[in-house]
Order: sequence, then structure tokens, then C-alpha cells
Amino acid sequence: MLEGLFGEEDLTSSRISEPSKPGIQSPPRPRYQCGLAGISNQGATCYLNSLLQTLLYTPEFRESLFDLTEDELGSFDSKDIAGKKVRVIPLQLQKLFSRLLLSDQQSISTTELTDSFGWNNREELQQHDVQELNRILFSAVEASLVGTSGKDLINRLYHGTLVNQIICSVCGKVSEREEDYLDLTLTVAGNNSLEEALFGSFVDMENMDGKNQYKCESCNKLVNAKKGAKLRSLPEILSISFLRFSFDYQKMERYKEAGRLVFPHTIDMAPYCEQADLSSEYELFSVVIHKGGAYGGHYHAFIKDVDSLGKWTHPDEEPIQLPTDPSTGEVDYIEVDSPVELIQAILVRNPVLTIDKLCAEISKQTGVSWNKRFRKNFGSIVKFLEKHHDVFVLDSGCNQVSLGNSTKVKADKKENSPTTTAEPRNKRPQSPTPMPGQAWFNFDDSRVSPIREKEIEKQYQGKESAYMLFYRRKKLTRPKEAEGNPAYKVPDNLVTDIIIENDELSRKRQEYEIEVNTITVQIHFSQSYEYYSGALHPRPDQCGWMELTIDRRKTIADLKIAITELGGELVPEIFVIQRMKELPAGHHLYEFLSGEDSKQIKDVTIDDGTMLFIWNGHLVNETTVPSGQEYEPILLNISYGNDQLFIRGFSKSLTLEEFKVIVSEETRIRTKDLRLKRIVNQDTNPKLIDFSSDLLDTTLETLRLKNGDEIIAENKSKLPKIEAVVWIVKPYH
Repeated sequence: MLEGLFGEEDLTSSRISEPSKPGIQSPPRPRYQCGLAGISNQGATCYLNSLLQTLLYTPEFRESLFDLTEDELGSFDSKDIAGKKVRVIPLQLQKLFSRLLLSDQQSISTTELTDSFGWNNREELQQHDVQELNRILFSAVEASLVGTSGKDLINRLYHGTLVNQIICSVCGKVSEREEDYLDLTLTVAGNNSLEEALFGSFVDMENMDGKNQYKCESCNKLVNAKKGAKLRSLPEILSISFLRFSFDYQKMERYKEAGRLVFPHTIDMAPYCEQADLSSEYELFSVVIHKGGAYGGHYHAFIKDVDSLGKWTHPDEEPIQLPTDPSTGEVDYIEVDSPVELIQAILVRNPVLTIDKLCAEISKQTGVSWNKRFRKNFGSIVKFLEKHHDVFVLDSGCNQVSLGNSTKVKADKKENSPTTTAEPRNKRPQSPTPMPGQAWFNFDDSRVSPIREKEIEKQYQGKESAYMLFYRRKKLTRPKEAEGNPAYKVPDNLVTDIIIENDELSRKRQEYEIEVNTITVQIHFSQSYEYYSGALHPRPDQCGWMELTIDRRKTIADLKIAITELGGELVPEIFVIQRMKELPAGHHLYEFLSGEDSKQIKDVTIDDGTMLFIWNGHLVNETTVPSGQEYEPILLNISYGNDQLFIRGFSKSLTLEEFKVIVSEETRIRTKDLRLKRIVNQDTNPKLIDFSSDLLDTTLETLRLKNGDEIIAENKSKLPKIEAVVWIVKPYH
């Protein structure tokens, strides 16, 4: 029923675009390629998230939880009915686990679960010591299951006993005190390996002599003795926590013990037990990791996928999967959430870019600048590139950035689509694909990614190091029907709820895609315009422009068909589409947008409100119309004679000589008698500057004339000479 729910094809077809319109909220994104869901961080819940994922991927815990029926736990529907007992914590855990297994979302919220624990805000979550949170969580679950068939769930899976012993060296009497444990706490300082730490805690005996002698009840006197501890019973799931945080009483400050402590993937606990146990071998399946210092940091977990529920890919050798548009197979940059992956994708196409050009490319491809989208969380782009020096090469001298040697980026395309890939220059031998049930993944809050098993070795020491280990008894086996089946043992009512939820998510994503990709453009027809004074101007006797609403994922060919249907007879038999903008001097045409019919509308940056000009590409009302940035018109104010003024546009490609000819015609001053002066510092200290004769071949653009500039036209032949008057003209809006 849920087979192939999170297959690669679903991932590409369920893509979610970034909002292109304000106020439109994006639905949750579909799962990553690995097919496993993360957990959203509420602000202080990364350690809780790591523990919850560990519990989820502990098959014995997960299935025991799912075995609890509604008859035992009650239901959310009856929680407000008097006399009905509803066990909210296990119900919320069932709901969370089923959604993590089956809901097609990248990450799932734990808000309802933490509320059921009574942790209603960030402050309450932070008040819990993270070293105790595992026990607090188990205690809450255990208390909530009293009176149900799952009352011994925690005890059966996690509970063990140890015995503290004192042995009299005189009479041999053994005094002992038994303790229960849910996890074994071991010191890091002074130990090089997990086995060494276990030996020191459960094999080595402390000598009690001298001033520290022991009073033996049998001998009735102080005697030498040996003191130590042994493991009396082992749980099915062995939890081990490391004492990595200590207090320096000389400096009066906390510090993190970052020393090296090696731990094995399999361990035999028999040497540390009071009696040999035939099933004392364990396999590592979860490593909770702390990254940071004594006063803060972040937790994530490396977890073995025992039931092969996820899709493992080579994390280093395999390229980073980038979202693509399913209809074209090209990278959809606006959907790339990670700034690292976004920059990588851009540099694949442009191997070396200056910082300015990289920023421009980010804005072009995503529609949002670096500062608006990423600066708040990641800082300036230069600092970000410097921080990720393992991925990018930043040349500060020439301000250029390129990809590092070992980066490989791939668009997440449909089958048989060509792949855009930056091959690594020094490719490592590909590590073998793990056997079923042996693949490891990194669960880092909302993000889940495959890792190589060797990555665990990097967590032996340092600022990012193992904080807690979870081992399963080696004898525990899994049924064949559980392999690759996320719905295994999930109650039918929860499966049904999630099927409905996924259908609703799919519907919302489709609606969202339509809404964010629907744009309204202005269609301007050439019959409604005439060209004069360097610009296009609307004809007063024409109807103006029409609105066209269209999906920007459609092709240019689709756009042409829609324009033909909209304009009817106004559309030439053979026509081109050009971008048009309104400038102070009038309307002007820019690039052609109708060159490649197969391109999508969004790929030629046609957005909401874009003005499109429809014409034959040659003439507008029998007049040739120049286009492009180099022919942009600028609006100038020309003062002449006795307080006379005319305002009009001029193409900035005109030379000063051509400009003089036009001014001569307008002012009726002969060209040879025409002297042109420019007013500079118009707002502060106005000055008149002559245009010298050696500038006649210079264009208006090169002369840096801009909209609203004031030009004085003088007639040199008239005597007496008219003293120039400065005219202050309000800037054009």
C-alpha cells in the first residue's frame, strides 16, 4: 500500500518552489533522496531529537510501542470525555513515529509530544540537564504505561543492574549493594578506549587501606578491603554515556573533555559482568554526538538503519543531489535550501567568479539577494566562503571564488536525463555499499544524510565527539518482512491517517506550485505605439495594453499561443517578443525573449508585471526602432532664448554632433552658431560647463548625461550675448 512512497521519482516530481509572491506560505517539503525524515528543532531540542531518532530506529522499542492498542491507551478523540483515561505520551510517540516513518515530509514537528511532557516552551526545555534527559524521557514513558501491557517496556529493553561490592581482606566477607541503571556513565579522562573505561569501572578494584580502611561487620574492626563494581545483568539495549563535561575548581569554570576515546562497533560485555552471559555480545547502532564547548553546542546522531528503511548513497563519491524542474531536468536554483549547495551549483556552470558576479548570479537564479536570503543566518558571503574553505577556494587577491578539488554536484534529474556534474580532480576509491541493515545515516535535526561507517571514527575526540552510545544485543534478529518496510507493525488507523495526510500534502503542493508560478504580464502591441524622441510612446487613439495570466513553468511556445489568442488581429503573422520597460523619456525595448520556443518562461526571467512588446521586429508604424541598453533614451531639459524650454528624450547612443543637430532643429539656432553648456552641481553650487568641439564624436552616455540633466543652448551670433541663466528643473518622477 505504501510501497515506493519515498522513491527517487517521487522526490523529483514533488518539488516545492520558493515563494515568488509575498504572503504565500510554502507547504512542507517532501523527503530527501535518502527517504528518511528529520525532526524540526524547536530552538533547544537537538539532543531530544537525537534521542527520539535513536528510539525510532530501535526496532524493539518502536514495535513494542506500536503493539499498544487504542483499548489500552485511549484516543485523542476521548480525552475530553469524563472518566476516559487517555495516555497522551505513548499516543503522541506513536503518532510521531508513524509520521517519521510514513509522512512525506523532510522533517516532523515534536511540539505536540513536548507539550504532552509538560515542556511548553523553550525555557523549560533548556532547564533539563542534557545528561539526564534520556532518563527523564524513559521515566515519563514508563510512568505513562503503568497498567498497560507495555508497563515493562523500558525495564525490559533498557534496565540493567550492577552491584557495588566490598570484599574483606581478612575474612573474605562480601558486602554488596545492588543498583539499577538505564545507562552506564563512564569517564573520558584517563581512558583511551571504551574497553579501558569499562575495565576501570567494573573490573579494577580499589584498595581500602590506611586511613581509608573498611569496618567489617564479621571481623568487627577496621580492616583492609577491596572495593569495586560488577555488572550483574545486561539490558537488551545497552546505553553508555560519557562524562565529557567537567568543572575546573582552580579556574572555577566548566570545560569539555575532548580527549580521544575509541569505541568498537561490536563489544563483548562478559569481562565486565559478575557472571558470564551467553548473550553478552553487542553491536553499536547509534552514536549521539556533541559539537561545541562546555557552555553550548549542538547535538546530532549517527544511526544504523537496522531495517534498511532508507536509501543509502555514497556520501562523498556521490554528487550532491540538487532539485530540478521535472519538465526540463535543469537545476531549479530557487529550491536549493543550502547556501553551500547553491554556490556549488552556480560554480559548476561558472568555474571561477568574482564575489560580485557570484552575488549577481545568486540574485539572478533565485530572485533573492544573498543579504536578504542568507545573511541573517550565515553572515556575509565572504565570511561564509572563508568558513567553508574545504569546499570553496577564495582568492582574496583578485576576489575570486572557485570550487575545491573534491566537489561533485549533480542535478537530481529523471531517469535518462543528462547530468550536470563537476567531477573531482582527485577522486578517492569508492567505498563499498553497505550490506542490508548496515547503512549509517546522520540525523541532524531536520536534515538526514547518508554517511560512511568510517565517519564514526572522527567522533572519538575533539570539539565534535561522541557523547552517548547505544548498543543492541547481537542475538536480536529482524524478520524478513520488516526489511525496507516502514509500515511494518504500524497500526492500521495511523497508516490510514498518514495516507490521508500525504494526499492532502500532495494537493497543497500542487496548489502551491500553481499559485507561486502564476504570473500576470502586460502585453503591449506595436499598433498602439509610435516612436519619436528616442522612445516608444502610446498612441492616444489606441486601447493600450492587455493583461495575460500564465504559468511561468510553461514554454515560450505556450506563451506565443496565449498571446495570439489574446491579441487576435493585433498580433502579426510572424512576431517577436521583446522585454519593454517604461523610462522617464518613454518606453524602450530590451532583449528578445522569443528565441527558443522550448525554454520555460521563468528561464528568461519573465516575472509578475513584466512588460512584453509584440511586433514584427523591424518597424513600428513604418519607423525603425532601436533596442538594447546601448540605445536607452535619456530625458533632458533644454533651455534657450528668453526663458524658453523644451523637454524630450534622446538616445544615449547619439554623438554630441548628432545631438546638436536635433537641438538646432528644435531651437532654430543654426548648428554653427549653437553653443551647448551643461549645468553641474545643480542642487548645491550650480556651474556652467561648455561642451568643447573636440567632444563632437563622443556619445551622450560617455558624456555621462542622465535623466533630468539641464542643458543651456546659446546662440553665439546674437549680440549682445545673453547672459546664461540657470534653470532649476525638478527631477522627473
